[in-house]
Amino acid sequence: MFRDWSRLKNTVLKSAELFIPDHSDKDERSEYIRSVVILFCGSAIAFSYLPLYYFWSHPISRYGMAGASLMLLSFITCLYWTRRGHIVIANFQAIMTSFINLLLSGIAFGKAMNFHLYLPLLACGVIIIHPKRYRWLAVVYGVIGCVLLIGMELYLPDRPIVGPALDRTFTNIFTMQVLISTYATVMVFIGWFLIHSERIASALAQEKARSEALLLNILPGSIAQRLMDSNEEIADGFESVTVLFADIVNFSDISHRLAPRELVNYLNEIFTKFDQLTHEHGLEKIKTIGDAYMVAGGIPHARPDHAEAVMNLAIAMLTYIEKSVTPTGGPLMIRIGINSGPVIAGVIGLKKFIYDLWGDTVNLASRMESHGLVNQIQISDATYQLIKGKFPLIERGSISLKGVGHTRTWLYRLPSSEESKGLPQVS
Repeated sequence: MFRDWSRLKNTVLKSAELFIPDHSDKDERSEYIRSVVILFCGSAIAFSYLPLYYFWSHPISRYGMAGASLMLLSFITCLYWTRRGHIVIANFQAIMTSFINLLLSGIAFGKAMNFHLYLPLLACGVIIIHPKRYRWLAVVYGVIGCVLLIGMELYLPDRPIVGPALDRTFTNIFTMQVLISTYATVMVFIGWFLIHSERIASALAQEKARSEALLLNILPGSIAQRLMDSNEEIADGFESVTVLFADIVNFSDISHRLAPRELVNYLNEIFTKFDQLTHEHGLEKIKTIGDAYMVAGGIPHARPDHAEAVMNLAIAMLTYIEKSVTPTGGPLMIRIGINSGPVIAGVIGLKKFIYDLWGDTVNLASRMESHGLVNQIQISDATYQLIKGKFPLIERGSISLKGVGHTRTWLYRLPSSEESKGLPQVS
């Protein structure tokens, strides 16, 4: 049954599309389809009276034939206006013709035929048929319909203006026709409302899922959930985390030799690989700053092995870099710096907000990178105390860092990176 209804609906919609201008956009197509379908339904109701008028011998039936014919003519004219793209003119003509026809039919036939009961249906059709930008017209038409309904109910005579009183059999037939048409039309409107509501709900659900997916791409899952659940400020303190900074060496020189698209694709390829490695090691990417990449371990959920996990990630990143080349064919080089300690983490900003870290631990991790050696991993003494004995580290000694002073540092290089020995410090 539902399959047949779906097939019928698709057939009606495809038929309605024949009267849609070729240049119309998606929103206009929806307006045109609604207009054509509603106009067709109204004309079908009027057409259904023609056989009754034809076999009815009462003199007043001639007025009914004229009214039904007027509605059919109005439908054809409205299709012409719709096809030409003048949907407001088409709607205005259809609605005013319907008002006039119902008013004249009520005056001619009297209240016993109950034609005035179509006025509420016409008001419903007005709401559906009108474009959003002209909804104020729907209010005007609705007021006109209410005034006509009340006036016809109060002041219409019970008998027609021409001929004898109406036969009760025909009165019952026409009343039944009104009730059936009214019931069918109400069901159509309810169906349209339900379908429209389901589409709106589905669209809202899709937009919500898309927004949540986008939020999860920007923020850690637990932080994103906290933002969605409440409007509280996100600010947390962590006693012990490990922060990594990685920076591509001589990136400015490389950027001068590449076209913008090539440069972006090149950087995206590297950082996409870093994203994969970060996810595999269960760590949290914080942000990218130009050609620099920042990662943290131990946030937003504490873990005892955060320093070891970040060190393993740094080794994986260095391994990938040493196997890669630049688009110009030269070797790809990187500096990596790591430090451990307490940080403050939170979400800042109203637009384009980010989850960021603050504190001396972050500043020292940045210094570890900027004062590091090419294709080697430089770690602070704080990180060394957490991972000593687990990795083959070489003590570099005490180096002077801007804003920090003399700091003891340690280095890690890949066992196969003999060429990295003796490389000068890059600042």
